[in-house]
Amino acid sequence: MDGKTFLLTLVFGFLAMTVLGTYCGIPEMGPIMAIAVAGGRIAWLLQEDKEEPDPPARE
Repeated sequence: MDGKTFLLTLVFGFLAMTVLGTYCGIPEMGPIMAIAVAGGRIAWLLQEDKEEPDPPARE
């Protein structure tokens, strides 16, 4: 896991735990949000690696 993914996961997990856990009464949302952010970031990085250049135009 790269540093950016780690920091995003940490920040979003903490914010979700703080906001949704404290004010909305859903304390388990922190880990759920952290897993969702990490999974989304990994999927985005995999998709970015697979992008191919446009095929040549047919004449």
